[in-house]
Amino acid sequence: MIFPISLSYAGLALHIPSNSNHLIKFNTFIKASYQPYSENIKTILQEYWHEYVNNSHLEDCSVSGLHSKKENCIFWQQDLGSCIHLQNYGYREGRPCILLSLELPENTLPFPYKKSNPVVKKYLTGIWSKDHVPVTCTGETEADTRYLITQDPIFNSSITYSPFKGYSLDFFPQSRSPHYRAPLLMVQFNTLQPGLIVHVQCRVWAIYKNATKAIESVVKFQLHMN
Repeated sequence: MIFPISLSYAGLALHIPSNSNHLIKFNTFIKASYQPYSENIKTILQEYWHEYVNNSHLEDCSVSGLHSKKENCIFWQQDLGSCIHLQNYGYREGRPCILLSLELPENTLPFPYKKSNPVVKKYLTGIWSKDHVPVTCTGETEADTRYLITQDPIFNSSITYSPFKGYSLDFFPQSRSPHYRAPLLMVQFNTLQPGLIVHVQCRVWAIYKNATKAIESVVKFQLHMN
């Protein structure tokens, strides 16, 4: 099975090997240590690519105003930024990419918070969009956040999100079609410090309509780079 996600699961989904126990541990100098994570991402993205090549009924929803809602949207992998296989999804450089998808029940619609909501000012300044639901990642504790978010002269941000605005609403509601693929998002951690275990939590900021079950908005995992 390509996706290590239960069919009964609903919400923000973390795509890492099922035997990792939510610990992403690797050594930048040892390919075998990060290969399970990079190969897992590669396998998932290949499935998306095969769906695009073999299905003429997918729609390019990136063109504003053209989505008919009758067909599934193509997910363009260039939207995942610098998280590509040729760069080992950042692991070799000590900038690991973590793949997240938003898996929602059929007919469930996500909506962004209203721009006037205090949550937007406090947590979503600069990334709020009327047609996307954003994702943010922080440390579980203040100490984790300090280790995770550090100043670096090379990178403008300690954490990069691709797509930057989050998940496009064009991908919802989920289609009954077997060709439907949930939208993806890469989170790249640019300034990890070696030798530290950092506890991370990522949250999708959405309000749901027609939800038939509890939806998980937060995923947690640990990063340990040597």
